[in-house]
Amino acid sequence: MVEAGTVDAAVRGSWHALVLQGLKSTLAERPWSRDILLRGSLARAAGDLESDIDLVAVVAEEEFEAALRDLSGALPRALPGRLPPWLDRIVTDFGGLGFVYLVQVDEKKWGQVDIYLLPQGREQRLLDNEFVLSLRRGHDPKPCDDAMSAHIDGVCRRYEELAARDLQQAVLACYVALFLLRKRLTRGDRLQIFADTYATALRVRDLVFAACYADQPVRGWRDLSPAAERSPDPDLVLKVMSIFAQQDVLELAGLANRLAGLEDLVAMLAPAIWQEHGESLRGVGRYLGKNPRAAL
Repeated sequence: MVEAGTVDAAVRGSWHALVLQGLKSTLAERPWSRDILLRGSLARAAGDLESDIDLVAVVAEEEFEAALRDLSGALPRALPGRLPPWLDRIVTDFGGLGFVYLVQVDEKKWGQVDIYLLPQGREQRLLDNEFVLSLRRGHDPKPCDDAMSAHIDGVCRRYEELAARDLQQAVLACYVALFLLRKRLTRGDRLQIFADTYATALRVRDLVFAACYADQPVRGWRDLSPAAERSPDPDLVLKVMSIFAQQDVLELAGLANRLAGLEDLVAMLAPAIWQEHGESLRGVGRYLGKNPRAAL
């Protein structure tokens, strides 16, 4: 379901207003942009200060690849914090690709922005399943032909395959997982805290595999020790993983311990990435480890 409108009431006075206005203008200027939709809790006027900004960028099928390069390359370099996006592997599949951006709002606050790149011929899939607000209505949905649809599916598969083998994506996955865990802690959602604590441990384990065990197609927890032996500091890998394996994150102090270990791990396993993005990642870490009231 789609409605035209604004989200002033939902975001007034929060960090969302500033970031959303800037993103709306930036995306509207893109030559490939056909529509900009807001979904999720902000669209339903049910958000809080921890809510993500969930946007859908609708693109003409023939410009899908150009838009993909823009969202994964040019756009993040223009966003505060300048971190590359993580390919969203858990978002509902509507026939496009989703990206997660960690954006610096000010010296104390970082926020999460999700942008789903959606071919206009598949927009109806989204509208049939979610409530959205149209921030820039420019066309009516219409299906694309089979050949173009198959081409877009191929582009998505290739991008997903490349991302699955990319060390930078493995690093970003850890920080996005910790970002989500912090939101659970702030909201006091005990069951989700348990689930996301384990999910975060999986992300860090997969970072170790991406850096040290990439030539092994099948990998599980039993492979962690041999993977660690391939690293410059096996003891550090196992020490950090032992911290993440503990199911004790009931307060932000436990999260801060994990962040400190993750920084050491990334600096050791991915030194080129840490050299390029370490300052921003440390900023994310400082925000994630703070009391929510202090981060306002």
